[in-house]
Amino acid sequence: MEPEKTSPHAREGKPGHFHPNGGGWVEDTATVADSVFVGPDAAVLDQAQARGKARILDNAVVLNTAIVCESATVAGGSRVFGGAVVSHEAWVTEGAFVSEHAHVTQNARIEGKARIKGSAVVFGKAQVKDQAQVSGNAQVSGNAQVSGNAQVFGYCRLYAEAKVSGSAQVYGHAKVYSSAHISGDSEVYDCAVVGDCAQVLGTAKVSGAACVSGNAIAKGNAKITESCSVSGKARVEGNAIIEGGAAIGGGALVKEEAKVYGEAQVRGKATVAGAAQVYDKACVEGVVRGTAHVSGQTRVESGVTLSKGNAANPAPHPLQRKGKPGHVHPNGGGWVEDTAYVAKSAFLGATSAAYDLSFVAAKARVSDASFLEGSAQAEEGAVVTGSTLKDFAHVSGVVTNCTAKHFAKVEGDAENLQISNNGWVPKGAVVAPHNISKPGEHIYTLRGALPEFAHQELEGYHRHPKGGGLVADTACVSRQAYVGPNACVHDYARVEDGAFVEDCAVIHDSARLARGAVISGYARVDGPAEIQGFVRGKAHVSGGTVEVQTSVSGNARVYHSEVRAENLQPTAISGQATLYLAKVSGRVVQGRAYIEGDAEKTPRILRGDQTFVGGEFREVQVPGEGYIRLPQNGGDTWAHRETHLPPLQKDPLQNEEEVDNDDIPTQTEHTAIDVETAEIETSDNPIMMTMLKAATNTLLERAGAPPALLLVTEHGRDVATSEAVERALKEKT
Repeated sequence: MEPEKTSPHAREGKPGHFHPNGGGWVEDTATVADSVFVGPDAAVLDQAQARGKARILDNAVVLNTAIVCESATVAGGSRVFGGAVVSHEAWVTEGAFVSEHAHVTQNARIEGKARIKGSAVVFGKAQVKDQAQVSGNAQVSGNAQVSGNAQVFGYCRLYAEAKVSGSAQVYGHAKVYSSAHISGDSEVYDCAVVGDCAQVLGTAKVSGAACVSGNAIAKGNAKITESCSVSGKARVEGNAIIEGGAAIGGGALVKEEAKVYGEAQVRGKATVAGAAQVYDKACVEGVVRGTAHVSGQTRVESGVTLSKGNAANPAPHPLQRKGKPGHVHPNGGGWVEDTAYVAKSAFLGATSAAYDLSFVAAKARVSDASFLEGSAQAEEGAVVTGSTLKDFAHVSGVVTNCTAKHFAKVEGDAENLQISNNGWVPKGAVVAPHNISKPGEHIYTLRGALPEFAHQELEGYHRHPKGGGLVADTACVSRQAYVGPNACVHDYARVEDGAFVEDCAVIHDSARLARGAVISGYARVDGPAEIQGFVRGKAHVSGGTVEVQTSVSGNARVYHSEVRAENLQPTAISGQATLYLAKVSGRVVQGRAYIEGDAEKTPRILRGDQTFVGGEFREVQVPGEGYIRLPQNGGDTWAHRETHLPPLQKDPLQNEEEVDNDDIPTQTEHTAIDVETAEIETSDNPIMMTMLKAATNTLLERAGAPPALLLVTEHGRDVATSEAVERALKEKT
């Protein structure tokens, strides 16, 4: 009697059978078509599927809920598991792993110890081999190759004949195409683009919205960032830095410790070396070296050599801030810092300025000593006269002799006002008190929806029957909820029975306020947030969940995080604490604590300047002291902010001390508050900037990605300036 045939893949308690086509082991829970070939040493386990004319050879294994279909081949000890899919005529061989929700299709080949995971897609005739990894939402297509120990992740794209090898990394929303080659320990990230036959070697870094093309080479420890370009046969090497809107072309060479920035151009056979700097709108075709500085609109002709001194050192603009380069706007003569954006068709008067990351759209008019700071915006057609816009203030109407800060929004006409926190002048409304005693005096501070609006017809809004607050016609607010007279519910927000929106609180976007939840003070809730507990003070919750028996108060910031109670032990987030993509339960978080990821391993009480990432304490510089977290690579890297982003402005809503709620008006108080009580101290908050950067990356991808590879994402769309950036991109193109 012959002994019963067994398979090394057979598992106790997991009945199976030998597949009639090839003799491989198939567990009874798996689905394998008769047309599929399963080799004698191969196996299909769990709820995996094999369909069509797929082949599973050697000792390859397909398990979990993975799918191998059509004419795909899995061989050589490879594993396909999780919810991964291998289809068409793709090959996975030589011990490669395809896992999670990854998809390998068409004629792609995965070889060696390569790993494809996350939601990555490899298609076309692309190859991933050796110990390379492709993960996140990355896409590799065409004839692109990823080899060595290279890593490709985030939302980046590799296509055409692009190659990434060595220990190089491509991540964020970067694109590498044509015959470009990224190698060594170099990095390409953010929204950077490397194409044509360009090369990035050594430890060079290309970031921001920089573009390296043609036959250009970046090597050594070179840094190419922001919106600059390196093209032609140009070379950037050593410790050279190219940033701003600088352009390096022709056969130019920038090396050693040289720096080119602003809107400067280095072209022809020019050389910039040593500690030389070229900036403003200078143009170099000769040689600049040593400690020479070339600025203004100076031109260094071919054959000319400068080795020291300043070729041009014009007197600074009267509105220029120290250490903040910028330029004079051609329409009006106002000052624009290089980090700000003012459309060419906008008017910026000679006594006005746009600082930091502010934005002035087409056909807007800013004049008479008006200033935009932080991330303030003047939308298309807006008129700003004798006013200051700060922080995230947003103006699409007319403001005269006003100060608008924090999340202030002016869609109508405002005059002689200080508008702060969630202050809002709706479209069609006119708020213009004229009984002032002297020029420049603000008659009162607007922090919420004014009771005076009750007698005006506001397009798209109505008064809530219980409380009298303003509710957008598109919002869904129960008649049994409470919306106070100074509170607002905007957009498509939902407020259910028994929920309270009090004081000057506001809800935006698709946020949901569940039964029993309360938001009060100057709290702001936006994005796809769900609130079941308490949000008060000057707290800001964007996305995520705040559950029952939890509270967010003070100047706390909670971004796309889960705040939960644990075994009836409440969770409290207060002070100037920040949660970013975090999970916090049963904790008291105070001071300037920063949490990212799962906080299960953190102490019960967190305070001071402690920083926790993934439950582990990080001994790094505290956010706001020059460092910022980069979410594009999975959120596990600290980088110096000056390398990757414009200088951070202060967060308008964070105080040095715990917020004092004494100045928050009660339901019976009028919003005409003494202007002095509205002043709020500020402090650095890089998390706002990180979210802004993420939104900008998404929008840049939308503007520049090939249609066949475009990945539509809503990441960061709730950031205040995202729509403005999108309009700026449309105007530039």
